[in-house]
Amino acid sequence: MAEIKSFIADARSKGLSDEEIRSALIAQDWDPAVVNAELVGISVPKPSSATQPSARTQAVATDHHPSLSPLMAAIHHILLWFFIGSSTVTIAGTVSSLFGTNVSSEALAAMIAVTVVTFVPYAILFLLYLLRMRKTPDLIPGKVWSIITICLHSIGAMIAAITLIINLITVHEMTVTVSAALILVLDALVIKVYAFAAFGMKFKHYRRFVTIAYLPVLIVFFGVLLSMSIFKLGPAQHDKQLRQSLETSVHKIADYTQKNKKLPAAGSDVSLESGVRYERLSDKTYKVCGTFQSTNEKNTSDFYYSEPADQGTDAYVSDSDFDNAATGEKCFEFTSAALSETHPVSPLVD
Repeated sequence: MAEIKSFIADARSKGLSDEEIRSALIAQDWDPAVVNAELVGISVPKPSSATQPSARTQAVATDHHPSLSPLMAAIHHILLWFFIGSSTVTIAGTVSSLFGTNVSSEALAAMIAVTVVTFVPYAILFLLYLLRMRKTPDLIPGKVWSIITICLHSIGAMIAAITLIINLITVHEMTVTVSAALILVLDALVIKVYAFAAFGMKFKHYRRFVTIAYLPVLIVFFGVLLSMSIFKLGPAQHDKQLRQSLETSVHKIADYTQKNKKLPAAGSDVSLESGVRYERLSDKTYKVCGTFQSTNEKNTSDFYYSEPADQGTDAYVSDSDFDNAATGEKCFEFTSAALSETHPVSPLVD
């Protein structure tokens, strides 16, 4: 107590009032009760060792940090899980489309929309957390919720890593390699951010940097991925429309042949769809052509894949029969079912 006594005596000698002295000492983290006692001249004994807080109690007190409210922490983390779940699907679908697998434009657009819709509310809550952290630097986004988030994404990261390793060892499928690698990076990013946000108080400056840089990194990560997806949407939509046009044109040619008992001599004999070119090859065979804007790798190893019925004739044709392996013009040859022996001409009904 000699230090506080000396401070009070020195302050009084300089003409400071007791209230000014009290404010100065409390500002230096002195106990107000001790300050008041010294100011009135009452000697306050030091607490005995028995009443001193134990090292364990001090450690617990030191380890206590302000946290988001239970409700805010729950909403924050649940939105994060929805966002990462939808993002995982979007990554797989986008990478598949970029590497040539047939993903419909509707499915691709839906994936992008779901990712954006789940990211926006989560980003708003994380920004609110950052703003509060400016005033309270040791604010954490919920310790228990952070532990659950770290555990869930650790499982996701392990699954992605195992998938990546197995694929590199066995089939070397580029779509799987890139998808698994991106999902692994995303899960690792979430683990790192929430590990530092909730438990990285010893690394204050690095913790602050990691949490602030988190959203910009996510925006760049998905911005590049979604930009590539949007760039893919136009060609995918064009090719989908072209397949439908090819199907419709073949049906028109088949109808013309059925009625006239011969193939049209040229495309002008039949009103073909836009973008479709027709060429007669023989009395019974012909081809239709179209120019594709994207690649499409049809996976024949999938259990649902089967060759189209009546392959090579125009008896049963659907848009799925018009797949392209690369960009550019591709032609599809057909034998007229109405003129072939296996599909005799049906009698015309007046």
